[in-house]
Order: sequence, then C-alpha cells, then structure tokens
Amino acid sequence: MPALSVFLNDTIDITEYVHSRPVIVDEMPNFGQLMVSGITSLEVVNKWGWADVNNPASPFYGYATLEDFTITIKQDDETIYTGVVDQVIKDGQLGTIEMEPTLQKVISKKCIFASDEISNPARIFRRICELYKIPYDSNSVNVSESIYELDEVRCSAYLLNPDMDIASVFQSLCDVGIARIYSYRNLFYFEAYQDIELIPVFTISSVPSNPGNYLIQPPVISNLPRDPFVGYEIETTQGNATYQKGTGTMQSINAGNDSEVRINTLQSAVVIGERWIEYAGLSQKQVDFIVPAKTLGRELQLGYPVSVYDADSQSTIDVEIRYIEQTDTVVTTCQGVSR
Repeated sequence: MPALSVFLNDTIDITEYVHSRPVIVDEMPNFGQLMVSGITSLEVVNKWGWADVNNPASPFYGYATLEDFTITIKQDDETIYTGVVDQVIKDGQLGTIEMEPTLQKVISKKCIFASDEISNPARIFRRICELYKIPYDSNSVNVSESIYELDEVRCSAYLLNPDMDIASVFQSLCDVGIARIYSYRNLFYFEAYQDIELIPVFTISSVPSNPGNYLIQPPVISNLPRDPFVGYEIETTQGNATYQKGTGTMQSINAGNDSEVRINTLQSAVVIGERWIEYAGLSQKQVDFIVPAKTLGRELQLGYPVSVYDADSQSTIDVEIRYIEQTDTVVTTCQGVSR
C-alpha cells in the first residue's frame, strides 16, 4: 500500500499522531455534474494533549478559529489532498480533526467575471481558475477546448451577481457544455463529453495468472438505469433551439440573455442538444471489483480504461475507472463504467 504522510500547515509532519489510516475516496461524476472528493475527518492520537484545544501543548491552543490551519496528505511524496481545519474534537486518548477539502472551500467564494462572446465552456472554466488561483489540470481543459472548437460551440459568461459562487458557475458550465468537473489529486479536471472508444491500458482477470494483477473476487456487473431524452429545448441569445421525437423526457437548458452562462448561436445549441441525447441514450454497465492494494491498487487512477475479465462467465468488459476507495493496506475497491 502506498505510504501516507500527513502534514500540518504543509511543513509540520504529524504522521505519528494519526491513529488510523483515513479512507481515501476518489470519484468521477457523470457528465453534467460537479463533484469534489475529499477527506472530511482525520482520527488522531491525543498524545500529550496534542488534540486538546484547551491544552497549551496543542498546536491549536489559543486560536479563536482554526481556519488558518491546513492538513496536507501525501502518498509516496505526492500531494493527494489538502483540507482546511474546521474543528478539533478531543475524546479521551483520541481526537478527531474535522475539515473541509480546500478545493471545496475555494469554489464557495463569490465569482465576478465576464468573458468574450466567442468563448466556450472549457475556456471560461480555465479563465475563472486562473483569475481565482484555482489549481486545475491543463491537459483535460486543452482536450475539451479542442472538442468545442471543432464543433464551433460558442458560449460566454456574464457573472455580475455578487451573490453567485464559483461552484454554481461550474455547475452551469457542466449543464451548458455537457461536461463534468471533478477534483482529483488536488486539481480540478474539466472533461467535455465525446463519443470515444476505450483502449484498455491493461487487463484485470479473476485468474491470478500474473502476481498482483488479478481480482480478489469475481466482479459484480450491473446495468446502469438510464432516462433517455426524446429531444431538447435550449434557450440561447439568438432564440430557442427545439427538437422532439416522441413523448418522454426533454433536456431543457436556459442559456439565453438572462443567464450567467450563455449559448450564443443556434448551431451551438443543436450540437449540445444532440450530445445530450446521445449521452442519455447510452447503454452502460457498471462493474464493481476489488484488487490487491500493494500491487494493482497502486497503479489504478481515475479515468483509466481497463479490461475486466470474469473467468466464471468467460466475459470481458472494457470500463473507465470512476471510483477508487483505499481503506486499508490489503485491498482497493474500484468501480468502472463502460462507454
């Protein structure tokens, strides 16, 4: 299992005070969703009154608020999480540090911003991140910008409402751009939907033919419930783009002149509407599986395309890793979704 180190305010190593290994969960949302993953609490040892805010031996002693304290968790020397301390609760010989992921706190800030008329959702996301010093993955943004530019998707943002926070803007970009925004390894990722074929980086088998590269138990495969769209109704600055075939659920997006994030051409609305219909109509499967933490569990990352082979049914399914949970030193629990 990868070694974890925990630091207070980036520089003070407090690993010796950590009582139990925190549950590390990384998760990728569906398209159209914003998600921030993170650790919300850390169980520590109250050694020499360390976790007692009323004890002069505690680093938290004498502070009216603890929001100036940060917790950094590193895995094999790579920072995978930072959080802001909310409170420290003493419970006898133990204590709990309750905290909020730094990225969650950053996007709760208010947002004032305006873009040009020929921007796109990925470019707006990038500019907001740069303006408010939000760490992001440039590669995912570059790829998404290319997707929007290829189809000439034209959007703009006019964020003049002082009560709107960055999280609300990011959610609007997910809706308008049929994208997903999520946190991973202390960065925000922006991914626009595209219909691509998965090319697996390796195969995981229920037969332990390769040491470590196998499933602990047979995978659990299930169908994902879908609610397909029969059409769309999208308000833009140039009027409404509407399409409907049959009866059922319509995708409705308000991106006109009164919206903070606007779609500026009817052609852009058609592209976005067609993508939503395509995505909602996908027949997808979910695969839940467990692998050894010390070998394969070290290699898996969010977004990795892998093949999962079930020897019992003699079937193989290609999935994109959407969920990774590290709870102990033995196994890593994963979830993948076919595309």
